[in-house]
Amino acid sequence: MRELDGVLVAYSGGVDSTLVAAAAKEAGVRFLAVFWDSPLAKAGQKRRAVEVAELLGFEIEVLKDRELSDPAILSNPPERCYHCRRHLMAALKTTAARNGMRHIAHGVNLSDTQDFRPGIRASQEAGAVAPLAECGIDGPTARSIAKHLRLPNADDPSEACLASRIPFGRPITQEALQTVETCEDFLEERGFPGSRVRHHGEIARIELRSAAEMRKITGSLRQEVADFFSEHGFRYVTLDLAGYRTGSFNPCDP
Repeated sequence: MRELDGVLVAYSGGVDSTLVAAAAKEAGVRFLAVFWDSPLAKAGQKRRAVEVAELLGFEIEVLKDRELSDPAILSNPPERCYHCRRHLMAALKTTAARNGMRHIAHGVNLSDTQDFRPGIRASQEAGAVAPLAECGIDGPTARSIAKHLRLPNADDPSEACLASRIPFGRPITQEALQTVETCEDFLEERGFPGSRVRHHGEIARIELRSAAEMRKITGSLRQEVADFFSEHGFRYVTLDLAGYRTGSFNPCDP
């Protein structure tokens, strides 16, 4: 990070980007953490990002982009993340230039480069650097380092954009994104943090993080979940026995 004096950190508030920002602070370089407040980010994600930045004592700027109008994103092709990341990188480049920053860094780790992540290509095309991946740090190692450094979000569940809850090829709508966010917030409030609600039209597929959590969905709670989801437009509510896994809609999945 000392080689990147004058660096804008693409900051989501998650463990990886927080670790990059913390490294920039430790290195003593001039940096700015920037959170992209898009329709694809949960409201709670922004609140947590700002909170973590304040706890760690580094400056954060929030870029507001609440419009969702690019057909290349709304049509939800497998390359959706590439188009979305191009928008992000363009906004970050403008912000970096305005603040006299010569570099852009993001929190992609080595594990991410081995997964289906079209957005990484857009970041590379924009000249952004991925310090964690370049240092050979994978996802579990990044979280281990975060815990060693006692970062306040070291134990936070991973987040992903709301569009990742909608199958490729099904158009993304503001209504669907809001429904997913509302239902996931409902589950979190009832003790299921980091759960995913995959939106299959009239079917909701819930991914929980452990078998222990699945065993909790019984009795009155099961009915409460079913009723709440029904009120928000789902005709069928299912519990995925495979549980939570990243990129369950990825084309490379079996």
